Amino acid sequence: MRPLHSLSFEALVALLSSHFSQIDDRRYRLNQLAFIVHKLIERGDRLYQSYMERGESRREMWNVLRTLMKKFLFESWAAMLKICLGEEAEASP
Repeated sequence: MRPLHSLSFEALVALLSSHFSQIDDRRYRLNQLAFIVHKLIERGDRLYQSYMERGESRREMWNVLRTLMKKFLFESWAAMLKICLGEEAEASP
């Protein structure tokens, strides 16, 4: 196979098209669903917005949430965010 930089534009487009056409449709749809849910939370969840106003990056926030999810069982998404914001909420070890 030739290096990518030596391919013509048309050949590169054909290569990428054939590669992406092989991706499982379910995986693509799951990724779309995750994107839509993320945007809904970003725009409509006041606790999420409050957490993001703290100035942390989304990556840092998801690392914190991932760690909490591994260690505790929360009644709801809101309860988990309240813990992160320092508000009262119940968490089960």
